[in-house]
Amino acid sequence: MKKIAVVAGGNSGEYEVSLRSGKMIVQSLDSNLFEPYFIVIRGSRWAVHLDDEELEMDKNDFSFIRNGEKVRFDAVYLMIHGTPGEDGKIQGYFHLVNMPFVGPGISCCVLTSAKSLAKELVAPHGVPVAKSRLLLRGSRPNWDALVAELSLPLFIKPNSGGSSVATHKVYKAEELSAAFEDACKHDQEVLAEEFIAGTEVTCGIFHDGEKLVCLPITEIRPHRDFFDYNAKYLGESDEITPAPLSAELTERIHRLTEKVYRLVHADSLVRVDFIIRDGVPYFMEVNTIPGFSEASIVPQQLRAAGFDITQVLTTLVNRVLPS
Repeated sequence: MKKIAVVAGGNSGEYEVSLRSGKMIVQSLDSNLFEPYFIVIRGSRWAVHLDDEELEMDKNDFSFIRNGEKVRFDAVYLMIHGTPGEDGKIQGYFHLVNMPFVGPGISCCVLTSAKSLAKELVAPHGVPVAKSRLLLRGSRPNWDALVAELSLPLFIKPNSGGSSVATHKVYKAEELSAAFEDACKHDQEVLAEEFIAGTEVTCGIFHDGEKLVCLPITEIRPHRDFFDYNAKYLGESDEITPAPLSAELTERIHRLTEKVYRLVHADSLVRVDFIIRDGVPYFMEVNTIPGFSEASIVPQQLRAAGFDITQVLTTLVNRVLPS
């Protein structure tokens, strides 16, 4: 059987979510085809978690020693949300050690890890986006000018990262500075973004080796003011799959999802977020390593489409294994 390293953890606020996602991948891989190993990365500590022990990984060739024997892997299934999984850092390492992996490539990470860059890339190709401005840590933004341009309420969020960590919906101008400072703790670039009042939806998509497959769209109805961390991972939202949309609007979102997928050089299984206002889907961001825990949206979409999750994972892994 092929040895598959499921790599989770990372160095962002999404660490715990990543662990849950990684464990579900381990449980869902076909045990008749693959021998999964759960590897947790946290800073300089890289360890494989076995039933009875944790063993340090050798970063020289991404292997470990057990009972005097070196264990090597055939491929990696990457499940690190945030850095270093979605910003291209770990991908560069795997290229250096010649290790195939399931997950976004370096070019995809460069184009999507910064939300502002992704919007600038897709907008000229007919993909509607919200108005936004990029702010730098240490700068003194002109809040009056920003409010005049984007109106209140508006979002203040780290330009990189996910799971809505340090994301603030700001209603009052006097709250902008504190929101900005909090976002700066997580990134040197901060995005100020127009609030679009509408219906939040998201669409999973993957390549099955022959064609792009769009999954059923999910409508997100957060119990809170927006789809924040608690709504995403602590059950504080209603997620309706498939979303109650017209056939025409569903088709339009699917085509936009495919367009974004190609423009950002995506690979593997990703999720693209939109907000629908007056019948127009506005692109928000690409989740290049979307959550895969029991509470996550993509597994819901796969089940709604009638896919067997284990078979989909087999397809994704087989695509990267050397022939």
